[in-house]
Amino acid sequence: MRGQGHWRAHATCVAHGDHGLLILGKSGAGKSTLAAEMIALGCALVCDDAVEIKLNSGGNLICMPPENASEQLEMRGFGLLQIPLKRSAKLTCCLLLGENVAPRFPPEEAVIFDECEVPIYRASYDTRLAAKAVLLLRHGGRTLRG
Repeated sequence: MRGQGHWRAHATCVAHGDHGLLILGKSGAGKSTLAAEMIALGCALVCDDAVEIKLNSGGNLICMPPENASEQLEMRGFGLLQIPLKRSAKLTCCLLLGENVAPRFPPEEAVIFDECEVPIYRASYDTRLAAKAVLLLRHGGRTLRG
């Protein structure tokens, strides 16, 4: 769904402080599992499965749960876990989960929402990804190169 300054994504959003990570990928790619691991490492769940993205008056993209979103995270093999939602977070970066292994130093890519560019990273799901994603958010989504 898209309107002027308003989008809806089939995704999961996790936040560290005010920085939000939009996790994208096909069904079964590991979006909710990665979110659960990040929550266990101190992040907050903004929303699982569907995320509203709005452009605020300050020119920032804000992720938030859709109206009437349930406070839960779907965990394959475990069912639905009750987890309180963070009401909003600034969209700092996106992560596309897929089968391609990310290069050591990825090319700079962005998702464009109208005229707002948001860095996007690509990765295959593995058990080390959550720690990397938390560090990325903790440092404001900047590339951690020297």
